[in-house]
Amino acid sequence: MNALKSAVRAGLHSLGGINAFRWRHKRDVRILMYHGFSENRDGLRRQCEQIRRSYQPVSMSQVSAALNGGATLPDHAVAITVDDGYRNFLTNGYPCFREFEIPATVFLVSDFLDRKTWLWWNQIEYAFEYTTNRVVDLQLGAKSLTLTLGRPDERQQQAHCIAESLTNVTNCERLERTRHIFDVLGVDIPAEPPPAWEALHWEEVRQLASGNVEFGAHTKTHPILSSIGEEASLREEIQTSKLRVEQELGRPVVHFCYPNGRQADIGPEVLRITRESGFQTAVTTEPGMNQLGSGTDPFQLKRLGVDPDYPVSYFDELLAGVRLS
Repeated sequence: MNALKSAVRAGLHSLGGINAFRWRHKRDVRILMYHGFSENRDGLRRQCEQIRRSYQPVSMSQVSAALNGGATLPDHAVAITVDDGYRNFLTNGYPCFREFEIPATVFLVSDFLDRKTWLWWNQIEYAFEYTTNRVVDLQLGAKSLTLTLGRPDERQQQAHCIAESLTNVTNCERLERTRHIFDVLGVDIPAEPPPAWEALHWEEVRQLASGNVEFGAHTKTHPILSSIGEEASLREEIQTSKLRVEQELGRPVVHFCYPNGRQADIGPEVLRITRESGFQTAVTTEPGMNQLGSGTDPFQLKRLGVDPDYPVSYFDELLAGVRLS
C-alpha cells in the first residue's frame, strides 16, 4: 500500500497533477502555520523558493481587507503565520522570508516576551530532559502512569505525549498536573528557558515591525481557552495580550491566534469575546484552505501546519491541496 501511494504521488508530480490541484484551489487562501526555525535554513529556503515560484505571498492584513470587502487577493494567495514568539524566528526564519520578500505575521504570547514565564510544554520537555530518575510514577488525574526514561529522543516523545494529554483538561488541572510532574521528576524549572526556547525581546519585535512583519496576539500564557471557565479570566488572557503588544508596538493589533487552535479548544464563548476585543481576524489550527466568500468566518480561519524540514514534494502537495496535513 505504501508503495502504491508513493507511485501515485510520483505520478502527480511527473505528470503535472500538482498543477491541476493548484489550479482547482487558485482562489483559496492558504495560511501557513510555522512555530520554530532551526539554524539550518536550507529547507526553509527551498520552501520560500517554491512559494515564490508557484504562489503569491500576501499579508494577514491583506487577507483581512479582502474578507471585509476590500481589494481582492491574487490567485494562489499564501499568508505566512508564526506562532508563539520564539527568538529563532528572528535569527533563523526572518532572514529567509526577508530574502524572498515574503511577509509574515507572528503571534506573540505576551507573558513569554515579558519574561514572566516560558511556554509550559517546553518546561515539561526540560524536566524530562534533565531528570536523573530512570523510572517515574505519575498520577495524572485518575490515570496512573509508570514511565521508563531512556534515550533523549525517547524522553522528548514521552514529554510530547504528556503535554498533549494536558490539552484535554481544565486549565486548573493542567497547572496542578504540571507541578506534579516537576515534583516527581525532581527538576527545578529555571526562570529563563534555554536558548533554543528563548522568546523575542520587545525591541526586536519593534525592529521586525519596521520590516515586512506583522504581529498579532496569542494570549498572555497560552492556556487552552475553552478550559477556562470564568469570563474575566478569558478576557484577561485575550484582551490583555492584545493591549500589551499594542503598548510595545504603538499601533493597533488586529490579528489573533487561538492557543492549540482546534474547535474543541475554542468554543462559542471564546469566539464571542474574541470578536468583541477589536480583532479583525483569528486563526485556528483546523487544517484546510479558506474560501473568501460570504460564508467565511474571519474569526475561524483554517491553516496548514508546516515545518521547515518538510520534504519539498510534501510541502508542494500540501500547498497545492493534494493533502491537508
